[in-house]
Amino acid sequence: MKKALLFLIAFILCMPAGAAQKVKVLLSWLPQSQFAGVYMAQKQGFYQRNGIEVKIDHADSNTRVIDELEAGKYDFIVCFCLPALMFAGNGGDIVNICQITGCSNIILVTGRQSGIKDKKDLEGKKLSTWDNNEAGLPVKLALAENGIKMRLYDQNPTNSLFLAGGVDVCSCMTYNEYLNLYYSGIDHKDMHTFRVADMGVDFPEDAVFCKSSTLNRRKSVCRAFVNATIEGWEYAAKHRDETLDEVVRRVNASHRRCSRIHMKNMLDTILQSVFSPDKKWQTGVLSRKQYRNCAELLKKNGFIKKIPEYSAFFRGF
Repeated sequence: MKKALLFLIAFILCMPAGAAQKVKVLLSWLPQSQFAGVYMAQKQGFYQRNGIEVKIDHADSNTRVIDELEAGKYDFIVCFCLPALMFAGNGGDIVNICQITGCSNIILVTGRQSGIKDKKDLEGKKLSTWDNNEAGLPVKLALAENGIKMRLYDQNPTNSLFLAGGVDVCSCMTYNEYLNLYYSGIDHKDMHTFRVADMGVDFPEDAVFCKSSTLNRRKSVCRAFVNATIEGWEYAAKHRDETLDEVVRRVNASHRRCSRIHMKNMLDTILQSVFSPDKKWQTGVLSRKQYRNCAELLKKNGFIKKIPEYSAFFRGF
């Protein structure tokens, strides 16, 4: 009897505490340092420790991640906050549960020799920007807010059209395309930049989104995903070489060319928008002021029908 009891106790102790909850997340672009925190949360076992098993997929220029979420193909997506707000403002079911970045990284770039020195000089010029990607919305909103009409061209994944002289101005993320222009031989002093934030669209970018039904039904899973993701970003900031190894491994696994230097510069730049050195924002939280300002811009310029309540759109932990 005693042996049987000991065997039963040992058997119970060896049983798993509970099966991990499986979730699928879609990241808004191909593998790169922009998603380093998610990669490290997975690699270091932070998701697993929080009781979830995460499958990570990547979008490309033909994928609209919000549509994928709406179709129920993913539990979570990571994408820009502004297009998600536009979706919600037009009746879509989407909630922000973790604001990863706290500021805008989008700039418009032109050559010094172009003669474009002020916002008013942009009028009528040719601009390449992201067309089939949610990233293009902040640029279009900035132009609308400033009453600037430009001839828009699809930028696709590169600035090749700008480099070939096909457009006067191109759109850049400070952590990606802007760096690539420099690698292409254009010195920073030979580029003139316009920050979208300075044009009135000062809105943070990458955030974690899900449906409200997912949050209501699987709140503990959502909290686990958010906590582990933030921990992943904290780990990435403190262990940059190890993080770069993982980023490069994932880029190589996608059969794309990878520059470790570019991924390093991207990581260093993106981390500045994840963690505020002067405490301007709290990682994981969407600013009420930024939200209200940009929601009003969207409404005023006809991008949304109704401004959702802050508490309905942002439901962080």
